[in-house]
Amino acid sequence: MSAGAPLAQESSGPLRPRPYLLAKEIPLLMAQPSVRGRHLPLRQFVKDWFSPLADRAEMVADPPSPGSDLGDAVRIATVVHALCDQGAMAVPSWVYHYRFDDDDEMLIAEVPWHSALGASERQEAPDACAWHRCWFGSGFFEVLGVHVR
Repeated sequence: MSAGAPLAQESSGPLRPRPYLLAKEIPLLMAQPSVRGRHLPLRQFVKDWFSPLADRAEMVADPPSPGSDLGDAVRIATVVHALCDQGAMAVPSWVYHYRFDDDDEMLIAEVPWHSALGASERQEAPDACAWHRCWFGSGFFEVLGVHVR
């Protein structure tokens, strides 16, 4: 595969260019149709974050590209913010450029706001969710076999 090959092509094979995703790569991956859900790249990012091979500073160094879907950028920024807070790591300044202005939203749109699940998710949400107005429960960090406190 050439060095100039698109990320989507590189990520779809058995080998990725590195053993972890970068926050700036997630919007392109979220935009691709997937039967496993559009938030799978965010879940993979969380799994990669807890890998011993992860370079967390590199993972969060750059924001989503300016052409990214704004809702996706808010969701990515919220997850990055919460992960950095949890790991006592400095939050990159770019995350503060992304928040929902008009209404609060759930990280995963399929979770109804006015439901018991939505209420539970908001009750267990990391502090970063309130700032970004994007909500998910702490269970989002317990994905794909990764369990953390």
